[in-house]
Amino acid sequence: MRQGSAQVQKTPTANTDAATKAYVDTQLASPLTHPTPIVAETTTARTLSASDLGKLIECSNAGLTSITMFSPTAGQAGLTVSLRALGVGGLTFITGTTIGGQDSATYYIKQYDTVMLGWDGSAWGFRHPLNPVHGYHDDVQGQLQTATAGGTAYAFKALRGTGIVLPHLARNDVFCMTFQMPHRRKLGSALDSVHLHIIPIASANGNISFNWTWGWYANGDVLPNTLPNSGTTPFTLATTDQYKNVIVPLITNLVAPVTDAHSSLLFVSVTRNTTGDTWNAGDLALVYMDAHFIVDRYGSYTEYAG
Repeated sequence: MRQGSAQVQKTPTANTDAATKAYVDTQLASPLTHPTPIVAETTTARTLSASDLGKLIECSNAGLTSITMFSPTAGQAGLTVSLRALGVGGLTFITGTTIGGQDSATYYIKQYDTVMLGWDGSAWGFRHPLNPVHGYHDDVQGQLQTATAGGTAYAFKALRGTGIVLPHLARNDVFCMTFQMPHRRKLGSALDSVHLHIIPIASANGNISFNWTWGWYANGDVLPNTLPNSGTTPFTLATTDQYKNVIVPLITNLVAPVTDAHSSLLFVSVTRNTTGDTWNAGDLALVYMDAHFIVDRYGSYTEYAG
């Protein structure tokens, strides 16, 4: 006889959002049914109603650039409508068009990809399939290099007595990183931030400062001779920050390429300034540089989706 713990029958938990359940039940005769696919959409706009809740709408027309959503009862959250792009080139919602009143920036659905519009209780927006109420964020890391153009190369040193070797930044040191964007990133969306993870080696009060340049390019874009975006970020350190893992917000709201695509490349070059550095001439151990992005899909349907 098989030995093991006895199975326990669990009583299903009652629906805690009765209002939402009742609303959906009254609107959907057959929940999660598949509607008639849009085989040859001749207009650029489509109006969705409550009867479309929970459905997958297949769009074969790349000209569909405007979706008008209905307004559920205030406060209800978790309602969804899914869109799947079948046409060659997928779907592109350009800046200035309506996508349920949300996401007015350029937004892309590549061919065969499926995305979800979710109601968060007050507005519609493109969400991750696991959460119709709130979007997800993730980070991407890349290839770290040093450079000598315009500055000096960083040195590799041991981090205290740990045996861990990291780049150590002195004043005027230059470093750069190349990021390849994951296929689960929300196409057309700006990056939340690019930031540094550093460990101050000295104990001192004052400001450190970084000059940076960056450029972001989709497949087929021509890389210019110089990166087009530049700026300076100061950051204050205290004596209590010595040997701490410190995050420095370097650049925020990085705008995506005009024609966005999966696997786009972001190039960032950074110099630790001499001017404006009132902290200390000592080193900053550079643990990593990474970027945060918005997730709205599991990945791309095809193995390579440019």
